[in-house]
Amino acid sequence: MAEVLGEVGTVVYNPPSPLPPFAKTFSNLCVSGAGSDTTAISLRAMLYYMLKNPSTMRKLQHEIAEMEAKGQISDPVTYAQSCKMPYLQAVMKEAMRYAPPLSVQLPCEFTPLV
Repeated sequence: MAEVLGEVGTVVYNPPSPLPPFAKTFSNLCVSGAGSDTTAISLRAMLYYMLKNPSTMRKLQHEIAEMEAKGQISDPVTYAQSCKMPYLQAVMKEAMRYAPPLSVQLPCEFTPLV
């Protein structure tokens, strides 16, 4: 699988700006394998904000490496495993908060605090 993704990253997406190899592959997955526009938008926002904030990316990489060292995640990571990664969950939610994938806000109900 990694060999295929590596080929996709080099053949399909070759930007003029120097992006890390994983960013190329990640971007291609957003375009070709995301399954919907909203998923692709969310993944791109997450990658964009992590590239803008290297400390966030390092912290997420640390969380992934730590769980991998403990044998708590597989390759690929399952949904259930990703739900047990608090920093990943926070990064995803913040990215969607900053760049919501929908162009209109959905109605919501709330209880006033007063």
